[in-house]
Amino acid sequence: FFLSIMETHDEAPRTDVINVSTQKNFTFFVFLAKKFLEENETVELHALGSAVTHAVQAADNLIKNKYATLSKIYTDSVTLKRRDGEDMKKAKLFIHLKKASTFDEAVALFEKQKEDRDKQRAAYDDY
Repeated sequence: FFLSIMETHDEAPRTDVINVSTQKNFTFFVFLAKKFLEENETVELHALGSAVTHAVQAADNLIKNKYATLSKIYTDSVTLKRRDGEDMKKAKLFIHLKKASTFDEAVALFEKQKEDRDKQRAAYDDY
């Protein structure tokens, strides 16, 4: 059965929230969070069910590679509407990350490593 999150507030959509899913690899959410952090000081990863693993892996990668620091992590119960119209409660994970003071250096290091890998691939392809 399919679930959808019930909208219970009239606030404008937030631009610092990434709803993590299992449809993409966790590295996609690392990439997306880095893009968010280029423009914002914070980013939140939200996940339900199996996507919790992806959210934790993405957050761990961002922290380990010095793009972000952990501000807060918690779970809350959210009401979801099933396809048959019934409400159900589900646990949702919230991970709040703050842009690290080392963000720019970490991005520069990543770009340099990527450039070096690309050069090695090009040299291998020419061989």
